[in-house]
Amino acid sequence: MKKRFLPAVLAAALALSSLIAACSPSKPAAPAPATAVAYGRVHGAGYIGRVQITANKNGAVSAAEIDETFFPVLNGWTAYTAGVYGADGFEDYYAYGAEEAPITTAYAKYIRIDERTFEAAGTAATPVYRETSGNVYDLEKLLQSGDDGICGWYYDAVTTGKAQILKKDGEILVADTPAKHSSVTFNKRGADSAYWQAGGAGLGWKANIAALEDYIIAYGMNYAYDSFSKSEESGYTSYWEINDALTGATLSDMGDYLLLAIKAYDLARAQQ
Repeated sequence: MKKRFLPAVLAAALALSSLIAACSPSKPAAPAPATAVAYGRVHGAGYIGRVQITANKNGAVSAAEIDETFFPVLNGWTAYTAGVYGADGFEDYYAYGAEEAPITTAYAKYIRIDERTFEAAGTAATPVYRETSGNVYDLEKLLQSGDDGICGWYYDAVTTGKAQILKKDGEILVADTPAKHSSVTFNKRGADSAYWQAGGAGLGWKANIAALEDYIIAYGMNYAYDSFSKSEESGYTSYWEINDALTGATLSDMGDYLLLAIKAYDLARAQQ
């Protein structure tokens, strides 16, 4: 009997242990890092911004990427300087002004973004771009609303080669490269971007954006709009600081980019 008792006790104990384990609630898996993107107006509503944030399970930011692109009209890629329109096939353009006054700037008459075509119209120095077969009456105004969806559609299209200047018959006049007739570039992060380079006024665009990204990763989202100020420390008065920490950035309207980063961060955390 004794020889059979120990194995029987062990077998019963193992069975009971298995039953308890099966009935015990399992520990929930820790949330994985999550990435989200937010779009909106930045730089005093002068550009359309995109911020991508990756948030870890503990709330820390492990990656941040900031970019911006131009509106069609404001600081835009549809404008031609004097001497360009009316030449090289640019017979289809928008220009408004008195006959006796020289017109210094004209705009593309027809443009296509993604699969949607727009025509310049209006009675002002700058045009209104209306969708030729759709319900967009004023593209610029729609983008200026800052809506995440419409700004995202526009940004993704123009930064991936889906923006063209057209002739009246629909033939592509300038494809993927507005810089052929303008200093504008769609993708400021691009290696070939000449936008606000270092060595000129201030740090340059890329250095400023890199400083903001580094700050976000180092300090996270512990800031509010009214916590931004220019440093009073000697030698650093052109730099922004947040909660007494230097950001290393000098660009104007810095808060627009950081508030868009909060939006992206909140979207990432909502996934966890």
